[in-house]
Amino acid sequence: MKQLIVTFILFFIFSVGKSQEIQPLTSPDVAAFMNANYFPMDEYTGRANITIPIYTINLDGLEIPISLSYNTGGVKVNTASSRVGLNWSLNTGGLISKQILGLPDLASTSKYNQERQMRVYLQYGYLRGLFQTLRWDEYNVPIQNKDTEADLFYVAAPGLTTKFNHAAGRGKALELTKTGSVIYSPFQDEAGRDEIKRNIINFKITSPQGFIYDFKDREYDAVFSIPLKDGDMTDDLVNSPWSSNLTEEELVGYFESAPFYTSWKKYMKLDPFPTIHTSSITSPISKRSVKFYYVDDFIVDSERRIVRQYKNGSRVSQTNIPHSYHKQKVIDKIVFPEGEVLFYYCNDQRQDIPSARRLKKIEVKNNNGKLIKGVVFEHDYFRGASSCNDPQCLRLKLQEINFFDGDGNVLPGYSFSYNTTALPKRYSNNQDFTGYYNGNHNVPLTNYIPRIYYKAGQKKDSYLPFPFSGYSALDGTVSLLPNVTYAKAGVLKRITYPTGGAMTLDYELNSFRFKNQEIKGGGLRVKSQTMYDSDGQQKRKTNYTYKHATATSGRIAGLPWYIVDRDYVTDEGKNVVVNQESLSMPTTNGSLVGYLSVKIEEEGNGYIYNEYSDVDRYPNIYDENFTISEGIRCCAPTPQDIQKKINDGFYPLIYQDMDIKRGKLLHSFVFDNNNKLIRQTINQYSHNIYDETAVWSIIGEADIRSRFDIGEGHPYTKFTSDLLSESYLLNSTKIIEHLEGGNVINTSSFIYDTERPLLKEKKTVINNANTSKEKYTYPFDSEVDPASSTGKLSEYNILTPVGIKYFENDELLTQEHTTYSDFGDGKLLPAHTTMSKGTGQLEIKEIFHTYDKKGNIVEHSRPNGTPISTVWGYNYERKIAQVLGATYSDILAALNVENLDYLQAMSNSDLDVELKKLRNQLPNAQIHTYLYQPLVGIEKATNEKEITTTYEYDGFNRLINVKDEYGNLISEQEYNYKRKPNFTVTPEPLQVKIEVNKEWKLPRPGLPTSYIMSFTAFVKGGKGKYKYEWRGLDPDPSVTSWKFGSNDTFTARAACERVSGTLKIMDGSGNVIDKEFSFKHSMAKPCGSGGDDFDIPSCFIAGTQIQMTDHTTKNIEDVNIGDQVLTYNLDTKKLEAGEVQNIVSPTHHKMVILEFENGIKNTNTYDHPYYVKGKGWASYQPKMTKKNYDLDVKQIEPGDMVFLYQSKSKRLKEIKLVSHKEIEKEVTTYNLDKVSKNHNFFANGILVHNKSSFTQSTPKN
Repeated sequence: MKQLIVTFILFFIFSVGKSQEIQPLTSPDVAAFMNANYFPMDEYTGRANITIPIYTINLDGLEIPISLSYNTGGVKVNTASSRVGLNWSLNTGGLISKQILGLPDLASTSKYNQERQMRVYLQYGYLRGLFQTLRWDEYNVPIQNKDTEADLFYVAAPGLTTKFNHAAGRGKALELTKTGSVIYSPFQDEAGRDEIKRNIINFKITSPQGFIYDFKDREYDAVFSIPLKDGDMTDDLVNSPWSSNLTEEELVGYFESAPFYTSWKKYMKLDPFPTIHTSSITSPISKRSVKFYYVDDFIVDSERRIVRQYKNGSRVSQTNIPHSYHKQKVIDKIVFPEGEVLFYYCNDQRQDIPSARRLKKIEVKNNNGKLIKGVVFEHDYFRGASSCNDPQCLRLKLQEINFFDGDGNVLPGYSFSYNTTALPKRYSNNQDFTGYYNGNHNVPLTNYIPRIYYKAGQKKDSYLPFPFSGYSALDGTVSLLPNVTYAKAGVLKRITYPTGGAMTLDYELNSFRFKNQEIKGGGLRVKSQTMYDSDGQQKRKTNYTYKHATATSGRIAGLPWYIVDRDYVTDEGKNVVVNQESLSMPTTNGSLVGYLSVKIEEEGNGYIYNEYSDVDRYPNIYDENFTISEGIRCCAPTPQDIQKKINDGFYPLIYQDMDIKRGKLLHSFVFDNNNKLIRQTINQYSHNIYDETAVWSIIGEADIRSRFDIGEGHPYTKFTSDLLSESYLLNSTKIIEHLEGGNVINTSSFIYDTERPLLKEKKTVINNANTSKEKYTYPFDSEVDPASSTGKLSEYNILTPVGIKYFENDELLTQEHTTYSDFGDGKLLPAHTTMSKGTGQLEIKEIFHTYDKKGNIVEHSRPNGTPISTVWGYNYERKIAQVLGATYSDILAALNVENLDYLQAMSNSDLDVELKKLRNQLPNAQIHTYLYQPLVGIEKATNEKEITTTYEYDGFNRLINVKDEYGNLISEQEYNYKRKPNFTVTPEPLQVKIEVNKEWKLPRPGLPTSYIMSFTAFVKGGKGKYKYEWRGLDPDPSVTSWKFGSNDTFTARAACERVSGTLKIMDGSGNVIDKEFSFKHSMAKPCGSGGDDFDIPSCFIAGTQIQMTDHTTKNIEDVNIGDQVLTYNLDTKKLEAGEVQNIVSPTHHKMVILEFENGIKNTNTYDHPYYVKGKGWASYQPKMTKKNYDLDVKQIEPGDMVFLYQSKSKRLKEIKLVSHKEIEKEVTTYNLDKVSKNHNFFANGILVHNKSSFTQSTPKN
């Protein structure tokens, strides 16, 4: 059993040890439902941190907020609205997002080299070598085609923010922004890589506090981009849009079946995990979990457009993007120990993205089904030009957020107003150089050329998107300069609060210094925030000024780059290719511009002047040193050629990112309204490097058309850079208070662990005299025995301090330490705390005797002191009794039970009876008891003198009054809102989704295979508090046993993968709701006599290319009866025409992917025969072929030679089968069931049988 580890925050433990009395719970704080205040600013980027709280889950001290956030940086033209609204994001459990550097880490495209008779890789991703299918794969990769940069992964979850890649080697993660987290990557071991092959991605990260984050729910992206040039260029997207109902399985199946050299496979950029969402967060204290459930949202063809490239004013190429596909994960439900959060989406079709969802409602319920909080969202649309009806002219707009209770009563929430300037169509070219609207230029898209300016030898600043002294304009038709009026289009300008008060935001363009001149651009910054009361009277206004001395304080890490590299560029900058869209844009803290100084002035109340670390101080490091490998082929570049590219900014392509050091507060000066300095803060930071590795980029092309040479066969240029695992931590802070009697200087310095960014020592000096110091001990420190229970905490990455020493002027005052022990069942928990004064011996101050099953402390005391015991209820989530003067054993004896499990699901009335029994049985103990409304607050508190106080709440769970035991009013609260929302809450209908998880049990000798399937009902809507009754179909010979688990789950053991039955859902009174819900799980596996796939014709998936007699190909799903397909006469060894006489298209569940040495992958059923050299007809499962068709065929296996039709030579060629892989998915398949003449055809060029009127031929060599 895994050890259960509990760690207490030190100050909590030590506060317990300092008191031998019960500390009663305090009354609930009285607060407004929502508070109105200024939103905090990120002055470094000029953005307001606007967050609307919805609800916060507390998991053993870890706060998991559910909220909305708004980006005040402006609305980019290409931005699509989220399910909440334009520029709004819904924050739930967090995610891992990926940034591709170089090639995708799993990139793998190849081409067969006829001369060398081998497959050569055109793309070979950073991690591709972990998945070698052939032992010689790694030798077939020209260095120019090998990915040398590991993709970046950004982690953002509650209590966890970090960044990593896989540069640690063999698929292991290297944490770049060091936090001390332990990162498990599925690429690092065979088990994880096997899951990746089955499209399962599972990252697991353990935070320094020991919380375990599982990331399993992946998204999926596919973009179909076709490069065209010369006579192939067209101004039309020829392909018609894909269906919005397209599934990932259908998309993947199509491309897995397509030969690698087809245009579809070649131009489709697939990313099987661009984002992975949090699936669960588990506490190390109690093993409680918060689980996140998602539904799929399919965003299809929302990015259709053409991007053109120009040289010297003429179009030379373009990229058509006719298709895009994004499978997004949309949060559906969050389940936490005390309740659940439910998310509801509108059924109507969105006007801006027809296949996307719109968030309608959020409900927070406790485990009793009581509504704790209801939130409803009101939307409209931002509308572009009145003449445009295209969805890309619309954007979803969040108008209001309001609140409701379980009875349908409503409360005002927030309303939002936006700038009314209309935005252009998404992907319009009416954009400035950072993507914000800059007005209509009225230039047709076919003539749109961004105006770029050039000056030789300026490195990364050689090509500018704005005019500048000394730079000459290249050919261009449209200015990229920003316009503040249009840049404000659609941006949030006013938030009205529940109280009727409001906050307004005013904006201006960002600005930055470039070669000592001020340039405007990069979106918006906040110019001011103004607060108004409910009567519209201004209460506060804060202005923000972004200047250093008299000039702008804005700095940039680099400019957007529009230039496509070409071999030859003239001294005037001619012959470069200009792209219509920017290709890259460096950022600092997520913004183009960062400010080194900002003045924050509240009108009539003084101001603050802050200075930050910026790009000037910490620019990105481009190492311009390079090496040229000449190889054995013509023609290597000269050093002068490379240096010119460096001078003009094309190289190097990699750099050391210094953004970790930027945006840190260096100095802060606080002035009063008379401009008098009253406080000054000075901060210093330390840069800590924990690991370092070199990375490089290779520039050059490998020519593999005629031959391929292993090793460095072709010339290339190599640049290198450094990749660090690092932190940038506050090293010291000095605070100077300027008082009338003189200055008070408080200086604090910080020392950190050398291997982790954890504080080891804090030293504080006041006025250069009195010095205090704190030193911390961690489980991994040398003074802690690693074999002890305390030392074992580090094995679980629980890195909180276990000891602390306090010094005054370097003299040890006190020291405190917590010792852990194993309390059975593998639970490591605090056993006692010790304390000493000065250099005296440590003495035990508090003993922790007993814990419950969730790790809650249930008995503690001082040595030889009176015991204090605690009783927990509500599923061990809430303290319901504190008992001074009785042990935990005394409590069990008083209640005449062995444990307290029976209390956990009791109603308050039943709990009240048990707590009174406890008082009666322990008359000499001091007892405080508490009853709750779960997730609301205390309902009843009774002290040791049996004086009771009751608390009442309204429908919105706000405290309305407090009464004594006689019903007399102690206090009363009233809530009045000036705003009156005008909406009606519509109850959500009952929604039931039954999901199944299956486990295949390997049989013991002589016993059949069995399957264990657990069915879970996911129920939303209705009134909640449901009961469930599961029933299997009777009789069902496949089911051998049933086992009922929790109320909404049951488990079945079956002889095959086929289980079915019904589910009744009842309300609290036992009434059946709506109807019985039937469920069925059926997979392609033999079950008794026959099975799902045994009576279905064998087939290929959609997208399989069928060779026609006119030497063209058709997708198998597009072939019609009467079509002429190419067949092969095995007796005469001649190609002949065959007529398609019947076509079938059944659904299958189990398929096999056969991969051949030229890269072709065929996906078909297990029983489909191929013609194999030396064997004749052979299939993946000959027994299945025999059973279904009474055909005797051989076993096809890797190494077998099959026959490929070559369209150029019109002859057959032998190719080798290299691998096979089984897959499970429900998919529509196709087969040419009857083909005249020879009863065979060519699928993706490979000779296969149609399995009708089968004739066994003798194999011919």
